[in-house]
Amino acid sequence: MNRTIFTAMIILHTFVLAAQNLYEQNRSAGSRHNLSESATVVKGIIRTSDGKPAANVNVILKDTRFASVTNQLGEYYFYNVPEGGYTVVVSFAGLKTVQKEFDLKKGDVKVFDFTLYENQY
Repeated sequence: MNRTIFTAMIILHTFVLAAQNLYEQNRSAGSRHNLSESATVVKGIIRTSDGKPAANVNVILKDTRFASVTNQLGEYYFYNVPEGGYTVVVSFAGLKTVQKEFDLKKGDVKVFDFTLYENQY
């Protein structure tokens, strides 16, 4: 039993560290990048149904390496995304997952804000 709990704690800790790392990479990328006119950006703000910023929400570009976790203001950012067609997927446990398909061209700055609602079981 103790071994199972220890293993679960290690897995959870690893997941939390990975999520923090993704968040920090994306957060610091915004402050480090000197975005030129040709920079391609996908960004937005996630809110709860009561209009408050939703922190620690998972945001991914489906079938890519681009993944992020929203900051305390509900913001997410992806920089230097290649041209192409994408689906942004926003998810959080207990809330309905939302997604939006879009096309991206070099130099585009796409802003996708989402509101998350509770799952109705």
